[in-house]
Order: sequence, then C-alpha cells, then structure tokens
Amino acid sequence: MPATTSTALPSSNVGEFSSRFENALRYSGGMAKIEPTPESAIRALAVKSLKKKRDAREFLIVTIAVNAVLVGVWWLTTPSGYFWPMWVMFGMGIGVMFTYIDAYVRPFAQPMSEQDIENEIAKITKSR
Repeated sequence: MPATTSTALPSSNVGEFSSRFENALRYSGGMAKIEPTPESAIRALAVKSLKKKRDAREFLIVTIAVNAVLVGVWWLTTPSGYFWPMWVMFGMGIGVMFTYIDAYVRPFAQPMSEQDIENEIAKITKSR
C-alpha cells in the first residue's frame, strides 16, 4: 500500500459525522450494521469533492467545444451578420460558473445541525 499523506480535519467534523450517523441508525431502525470509521467518511468526502472538480473541468471542455462549433457555423454562414452564438455562450457560461462554484468555492455552505435534521425528519413523518 503506498504511503499517503493525511490532512487532519478538525475533530469537530469527525464528531459531527459520528453523531449524524448514530442518529441515522437510530431513525432507520438500526438496519445498517456496518458503521463507517471517521477515516472512511473523510475519504468519501474527498472522493465526492474530487468528482465534482473533475466534472467541472469536463463541463468546461464540453462548453468550449460546443461554443467553438457554433462560432464555426456562424462564421461559415453569416460572418458579418448578427453574432448569435453569444446567447449559447452566455447560457453555458452560467452553467460553468455554478459548476465551478459548487466544486471549488463553499462560502455559503452551512453545516447541518442536529436540530435541522430533527426538524426535517418531523416534516417528513408529519406529511405521511
């Protein structure tokens, strides 16, 4: 197994995960028998983060390719006419922006509290 470097997360994150997982087990009737370790939870978060970053790069590449084809079509058909590909560029640019914000920036991310989870569970059970 290759040597890995670990980045220590604050113990509050690990503790928060453990308490959320215990609550999920309690509300699920204990159906889940295997408890993930804090290390596996951190690994799962890292995998999820890396996947978001990879998806953002792939979406940027697709956006550039699609827009290049559209500019080519515009150039071949009406090079001195109205530059209509700008509308597609604008729309796809918004998508790229939000994809990158989701993958790399988290200024508005609020951790869920136990009270938030309990309130959501109460809403779900009340609506049934």
